[in-house]
Amino acid sequence: MARPQRAGSGDGLAKTLKIGEAARILKTTPRTLRFYEELGLLAPARSVGKTRCYTASDLSRLHAALSLTELGIGLRAVIALAHARPRSRTGGAASRKVDRLFAEMRRDIEAKKAQCETILHQINAAEALVRQCFGCQEPPRHDRCRACPVARHVDDVPLLQLVWDQNGPDMRP
Repeated sequence: MARPQRAGSGDGLAKTLKIGEAARILKTTPRTLRFYEELGLLAPARSVGKTRCYTASDLSRLHAALSLTELGIGLRAVIALAHARPRSRTGGAASRKVDRLFAEMRRDIEAKKAQCETILHQINAAEALVRQCFGCQEPPRHDRCRACPVARHVDDVPLLQLVWDQNGPDMRP
């Protein structure tokens, strides 16, 4: 998700934005913004007519929350982070809470990063094998080509199990 431009930074944004404009900039929905407000992640100002008015600060806060959730950080953790300072008695207590929450998030993200690296490695290996079959004129069944590079390595690259014959020679394309 691209970081939103700050209002008033020469980008043509007004000082405040209505919910639809804010949602469009953040590439989300007005319902998501309302939901995040219900969860206490932000409290946008309201116009005389009760229209939500989002500031650049609101957009930055929402962008941070949306970025974390897109990476798989749970809403409970995002809410805990957003509430850590206002619900603490001292700056020291708040800092310890925030530090603990960041450490938990870092562990989660590092685990996801390792999973992504494993899958990327499998994709690279699978692509290299599949590309060797570009000129193949046989039906895509392992029983038709004994020299098939994919067939020889299907057990070495777990991702290939997803695309290879599920039920053996009787499987039809």
